[in-house]
Amino acid sequence: VILCLGSGAPTKFANHFLTEAVYLPLSFLFLALCIHAMKRPTPFIFAFAGLVLGLTALARPSFYYFFFLTLPLFVMAVRFHPALRKDTFVQGLQMLAIPLVCYVLAFYVLTGGWIARNAQVLGVPSISVGYSAMVLATRLSYNEMTPREYAAGWLYWFPDFGDKAAVSLFGQKTVDRLLYGNKEGFYLGVTNRIIQEAQDGTGTPAAFLSAKEGGIHTSWLIKEKIVSDLPIHIATTLLMAWRGIFVEKYFGVLGLLGIVVLVFKPPSPYPHDLMLITA
Repeated sequence: VILCLGSGAPTKFANHFLTEAVYLPLSFLFLALCIHAMKRPTPFIFAFAGLVLGLTALARPSFYYFFFLTLPLFVMAVRFHPALRKDTFVQGLQMLAIPLVCYVLAFYVLTGGWIARNAQVLGVPSISVGYSAMVLATRLSYNEMTPREYAAGWLYWFPDFGDKAAVSLFGQKTVDRLLYGNKEGFYLGVTNRIIQEAQDGTGTPAAFLSAKEGGIHTSWLIKEKIVSDLPIHIATTLLMAWRGIFVEKYFGVLGLLGIVVLVFKPPSPYPHDLMLITA
């Protein structure tokens, strides 16, 4: 962050570079704290983890939703983690109750003020402006892949050599619509068409970033584009999850290797926290 601030780069790049420089180390620190919290489930450790995740969410709002995923994961840990396992599941939950309360309070100490500000200024009690319809339209564009494009995607989104290998194996024409900057591709061309369909289908041509109309568009997209074509949506979701693993390129490869090691690693008395963090 200091390097970014001192570089003299135009401020128009700050939203990207400063966000990356902040949320990546914070997210890794949060994962490390989670592992430590499982070993020593004290209120202090859980509160510290909540503060770190709150900072991460302010830097990258998508981590706000990750917070809700962590709650059931911590509860599941009561059943499976040796440090939390007690005579009964209820006793394990009682042991974790106060640390979890500290975790939630610490998280909202940082994010609650910004949510309250958005509720007052924008009328939306959320950490960021509601653009779920726009995101959903972008995601749904990939449901229109042909079987050949679908197969190519598994290779194309693998980092480094994946895109070139996909072109060699499937041909440039098959890969064209997967390209990020292609005006006729899924990300731009197909997404814009789906947005137009939603606006026409709901009779609300207002911008997708509008909180009220955005909710109407989202409901229409779920009904017309997901529920009506659920098997294809599920299959495409698997491919999008594969793509998401490699958003940070080689970090995704390291994570996959870490998971493989954890799954197939023989029992050992030595700690393997580094592999857990990597995974």
